Amino acid sequence: MRKGTHLSRYGRLHSLRNLTLPNETKARSFKDLPSTSKTLQDVPGPKGIHNLPFVGSALEMYPYMKNRDSHLYFLELYKKYGTMVRIRLGPQNCLILFDPELISQTIAHEGIYPERFPVPIMDSYVKRTHRCMLSQQNGPEWQSYRSAAQQSIKPNVIKQYVESQAQCAEDLVTWIGIHGNNNPKVKDAFRRFSADANSVVTFDKKMGFLASLEKPVPELEHFLHSIQQFMDSIGESIFSLPWYKFWRTKTYMEFENATETVYRISGKSIDAVRHELESQERESYTDESDLTVLKLLLRDERITNEIVTNLMAAFVFAGIEQVSQFLMWMFWLLGKSPEKQEKLYQEILTNVGSSAPTASHLGYLPYLKACIKESFRCVPPLATGIARILPKDTEIGGYLIPARTTIFFGNNTLSRAGELFEDPEHFLPERWLEGTKDPQTQRLMGLCVLPFGIGKRNCLGRRFAEQEIHLATIKILQNFIVEITEDCQNVRPKYTMFAEPDTPIKFNFTRRPC
Repeated sequence: MRKGTHLSRYGRLHSLRNLTLPNETKARSFKDLPSTSKTLQDVPGPKGIHNLPFVGSALEMYPYMKNRDSHLYFLELYKKYGTMVRIRLGPQNCLILFDPELISQTIAHEGIYPERFPVPIMDSYVKRTHRCMLSQQNGPEWQSYRSAAQQSIKPNVIKQYVESQAQCAEDLVTWIGIHGNNNPKVKDAFRRFSADANSVVTFDKKMGFLASLEKPVPELEHFLHSIQQFMDSIGESIFSLPWYKFWRTKTYMEFENATETVYRISGKSIDAVRHELESQERESYTDESDLTVLKLLLRDERITNEIVTNLMAAFVFAGIEQVSQFLMWMFWLLGKSPEKQEKLYQEILTNVGSSAPTASHLGYLPYLKACIKESFRCVPPLATGIARILPKDTEIGGYLIPARTTIFFGNNTLSRAGELFEDPEHFLPERWLEGTKDPQTQRLMGLCVLPFGIGKRNCLGRRFAEQEIHLATIKILQNFIVEITEDCQNVRPKYTMFAEPDTPIKFNFTRRPC
């Protein structure tokens, strides 16, 4: 067996059935359906009481949800029913796919305006407040906002933030050097680093979240608490009966208050940048190439000031928690794999040295990118994976699936598929290096690990999140050898919104010799 960190997350998967399927999927109408054709009702899945509307899946899932082991529920569905599974979600029959080719087929038919599975509590919030949340938008309206944002987030614009975000990473290194050893607050420090690096983009300045850890600033602490409450409320709402649709429950009110707080504080910071931009434009012509993402959006006549605030808040909500959780898990994996950590350090030493990383450095670190991809494989951020709502009747895997069916991708389970990942229980970044696998296998592997989504509705802030991860990793490994404490060797992920450790992860950071 090849050397690598052993990760017994839930044991080896059963063999993937029908792994390689034809790439072509036909969109057909039910009126054209032969009497012998199979439909969604024929897809294997829970039966009897577990197939009742609303209560069926809830009864079956409850023991897993109670222990925050929802990922194990989806693994059991795969073992029991195969690569396509039908389950009840509320009144609807939904589909879960545990096959990368089936995922590819579904994405090929996501339509002009791909539709995500809406987060129910966010849906209720939008209906009550009439606020535009990008993640809940669909159709041409979603496309207009998305296009405006994409035109502002170009590679040459993203590179403008490397220096300021590298300074945020330097601040993190300073904090680690003083406070990091055997300290469970490292997770919070990662979170605050991400918030600072994120605010450089969303608010055009570093807000000082990391500094506030030692000398608290009430408004910044309230802002971070509200982001955490936002995530916690979503996690709680997903696995409980949706009473919040009918009245403002305690969970709903916590969600609404947290969301409004983030919008209010975000709006205040964005208003300051808007006034600055207006002043600049009154005094002289402003070259568009010198503008930040925020100023480009504020200048865009297609979107209102409210939409700009909502877009920036979406970066905040989506980015901070996922980046910070990921950094914790990746350094846990590197701490358990000193030989992989040393290999990564040598790549950084060769290509960056001891200097501050620049935009040009980030394009020549293939092993770092492999470590990131492998970390997402070993600890997927979500209990299932992303989801799509079919825009029209579509044949998938031999079954005709009706329009408006929600399809979940079983990425958490697929990330340990032994047929695609040799030694799936081990941390082996080398598997992602170019040329180690044939192109078809690499394609299928990539479809199993989708932390930032796929297709037209992939994560809008992906490049910024990756840049934050790259800079933090480079700066930390330039300065420290990272080890995990003995009591953290066998940590396991638990799932609410994102993967969290079942016990706090603690590190020892040994300063590298100058």
